[in-house]
Amino acid sequence: MMGGETWFDPTLGAWPANDFRIFVGNLGQEVTDEVLAGAFARFPNFAMARVVRDKRLSKSRGFGFASFLDASDGAAALRSMDGQYVGNRPCTLRKSSWEERSLGAPETKGGGKKGGGGSRVPDKRTMKRHNLLLTKK
Repeated sequence: MMGGETWFDPTLGAWPANDFRIFVGNLGQEVTDEVLAGAFARFPNFAMARVVRDKRLSKSRGFGFASFLDASDGAAALRSMDGQYVGNRPCTLRKSSWEERSLGAPETKGGGKKGGGGSRVPDKRTMKRHNLLLTKK
């Protein structure tokens, strides 16, 4: 943690509550939020799309998310758009594993080889992996 300050990404509140979210992988640098949204706009209950960018360099990290207000449209998008070109590359789709919709820290499922169970607050490494933890430079 640099600068001693930690905060959560306020843009998480822009996503619709209880949406069906799809992970979109294999995106090229030319793909913007608008290009990604255009690829999924034909689905009636499409809500929004966002390309994940490196905070320092503003370059695409090669993946993004598309959100649908109805799970049937999300499932239709998964079936019909997987392998289709978005920009210069064929995209890979899968259902997002995002479960917590609040602006607070998400909970993750316990488990693993040593048992566990229940839920717990994720560590900083997990939060960074999901772009929930930002550090001030």
